[in-house]
Amino acid sequence: MAKTRRYKVGCSGTVEVIYIEGKDLFDVILTDNGTKVEDVYLDNLISVIDGLVERTDNYQQRVEEEYGLI
Repeated sequence: MAKTRRYKVGCSGTVEVIYIEGKDLFDVILTDNGTKVEDVYLDNLISVIDGLVERTDNYQQRVEEEYGLI
């Protein structure tokens, strides 16, 4: 049995997080563009969502400009 939650995430649209009870894993879908990551472990869930929502083509440059970390 799968359980789904939908979250509105800024300008990136909606993220669906689907818990697959039989596998004890999650599927993550960025609904605006259909990007799907399957079989995500709980301890990786935040990084997968962050990667889908925050990642852009010029990610390194934007982080450097914003935080001066990279």
